[in-house]
Amino acid sequence: MLANIHKNVILGDLPYYNEALHAGGNLLLSGFYSEDLPDISEACEALGMEIEKFIVKENWVAARFIKIK
Repeated sequence: MLANIHKNVILGDLPYYNEALHAGGNLLLSGFYSEDLPDISEACEALGMEIEKFIVKENWVAARFIKIK
């Protein structure tokens, strides 16, 4: 699943993304600032996902999360 949008929309939609993913599923998020990564990572972890990898380019982030539970 891929979402390329800003932090507030990602945080609001995370429960829906999580519900659609099976264990081992990938969630690719981008379109947010590097300073937002801790908040997004924390919200994903609370839903049973963990960050697999992320890249930052000119303060923009792309991150891959894996659903564990």
